[in-house]
Amino acid sequence: MGMPTSGIPTTELRAEPSAELRLLVSLTAWATWSTWVGTACWRLGRRHGGRALGDAGRMTVAWGLADAAVAGWGARQLRRSASADSVARARRMALVTGANALLDVGYVVAGVRLAQSPRRRGDGAAIAVQGLFLLYLDTRYCLEFAAQARAGDPGLVLSAETEQGVLAPRLGSCTRPASSTSLGGRGGSEGE
Repeated sequence: MGMPTSGIPTTELRAEPSAELRLLVSLTAWATWSTWVGTACWRLGRRHGGRALGDAGRMTVAWGLADAAVAGWGARQLRRSASADSVARARRMALVTGANALLDVGYVVAGVRLAQSPRRRGDGAAIAVQGLFLLYLDTRYCLEFAAQARAGDPGLVLSAETEQGVLAPRLGSCTRPASSTSLGGRGGSEGE
């Protein structure tokens, strides 16, 4: 991995940013959008008496700030560990984003359940929307990190049950006599 002057790693073969950097940029853009749109909805809801809109705006601002904090922490970690083993990092990021995707499903379910209550409709809708976007983002990058880990270590078999690498079996030369591999087998006929 190369290290440009910004201190954030990119791949040497192409000028495109690393998957981790693209994930952080996407999360930062979502956090910015959430904060601005949430602020506008919150103000509109308070001004015009729309409780659900105000609640949705407030919850969206909270999620936007939380997403920004996560993106800031991720950027700091990316700068610190830029020289780490790329296969190990890809494997770790696949596990982290996969676990986050499971949490995102919980956010969507909780949001839908909250939205069924008239008093929590705005909060529930905001949580469900945030959960859906984060589910997309985490799933998309989980698949990309898993593909990078597989490409970097051809013997690695990723599993949902373990993060240990399992070497793929290697076939050696056949040691059985040629007569045992014929259709007739050793005895010469299939029925024996």
